[in-house]
Amino acid sequence: MHNPWRFDSITKYTVYSKVVNVTDDPKSIENIDLTLEDCNIHVMQNDIKYGNGDLQEAVASANSVLTFKKLNLRHFFVKNATAGSNAKLAIVGTMGRDDGL
Repeated sequence: MHNPWRFDSITKYTVYSKVVNVTDDPKSIENIDLTLEDCNIHVMQNDIKYGNGDLQEAVASANSVLTFKKLNLRHFFVKNATAGSNAKLAIVGTMGRDDGL
């Protein structure tokens, strides 16, 4: 009998979520290549700067949401916009499944 509540076997995507504490030093969200098909990054508590590994000059304000498509979290770096004003990020996205479904 088919179980209609087994979403893992019938969905095309897997959900990714993570909370990250931001510091004054730039750091990537992940240490491995991890590309999200769709990604929302919720900036909480304080402003951040973000960019690649060499430059983080784009600014996102506290309580804002950054939205990306096809974002590799290994190449997305963040740091506090103001030294000592630590921010927190809540990252939610979808990953394509690689099992042929």
